[in-house]
Amino acid sequence: YRDFMLPAARQANEMYLSNFGNMAAPYTQVLATQRSLFQLEEEYVVALMGAWRSAVDIEGLLAGRD
Repeated sequence: YRDFMLPAARQANEMYLSNFGNMAAPYTQVLATQRSLFQLEEEYVVALMGAWRSAVDIEGLLAGRD
């Protein structure tokens, strides 16, 4: 997400927003790319939360072994 998908989605959103400003793209396309960007950002946060929860769970299991 962080290194590939989010930067590509941000770039697409900026491009369509710029094209809309130049009257070269419909606003519906701007909204679609913005929605995709927001969905990817949400998925990234959910993935990060899951990874941290797993790390905490593992740490707890390892701490209990002492």
